[in-house]
Amino acid sequence: MNQKSLFLKIAFGLVLFTCFGHTMGTFMEIPPEQVAVANAQMVLESTMVPLPMGFQKSFADIFLGNNISVSVYLLITGIIFLVISGAKQFDPIVKKLLMINSFGMAMLSVISILYFFPLPAICTGLAAIFGFVSAFLPEK
Repeated sequence: MNQKSLFLKIAFGLVLFTCFGHTMGTFMEIPPEQVAVANAQMVLESTMVPLPMGFQKSFADIFLGNNISVSVYLLITGIIFLVISGAKQFDPIVKKLLMINSFGMAMLSVISILYFFPLPAICTGLAAIFGFVSAFLPEK
C-alpha cells in the first residue's frame, strides 16, 4: 500500500468515526438528570416555524433534519476518501475531487471548533490534512 492510499484510508477512518459519533449523538435520549436540556427540547418541539409553500415544522424537526444531513455528508465524504484511496494514479479530476473533499472536511473542522467540541474538530481536521497531503504527494 502506498503512502497516498494509507493517508486516505486513515482519513476515511477518521470521518467514519466522526459520522458514527455524530449519528449516535443525534438519536441518543436525553438523560433524565439533564432537566434544562429536556426543557429546551420540549420548547424546540413545540415551537413551529412557518416555511415556504405553507409548510410548518418544529425547530426540533429542523435540527433533526440538519443533523441527519451532516451524518449523510460525513458518510459520503468518507466513502469518497476510500474510493480515491484505490486510484493507481491521481489524474487532474481525481486530484480536484480530493481537494474539494478535503476542503469540506477543513470547513467542518472549523465549524466544530467554533460551535461544538474538540473531538469532531480534531478528527475532521486530521482527515482534511491527510486528504490535502495525499493530493500533493508526488506520483510514484
